[in-house]
Amino acid sequence: MSFLASFDEAQGTYLVGAPTYMTMPTAMYSLVLNSPRQVSAVFAIALSIPSVVLLLLARKHIMGGRLADGFQIR
Repeated sequence: MSFLASFDEAQGTYLVGAPTYMTMPTAMYSLVLNSPRQVSAVFAIALSIPSVVLLLLARKHIMGGRLADGFQIR
């Protein structure tokens, strides 16, 4: 999802100020457009791995009851 959101941000940046503003999503967008499809697929998977790992860690802590029990002030 974050990869798709960054592409949406890249399109918005192109609409607002294409020649003057260069953000990370616009640089990634031009990199993906100028490379073969296999490289683009690997790039997309590599960018989605940290998000999936972060979601799995958050799920482990939320489902484990650590966040559900609340925080206690000592």
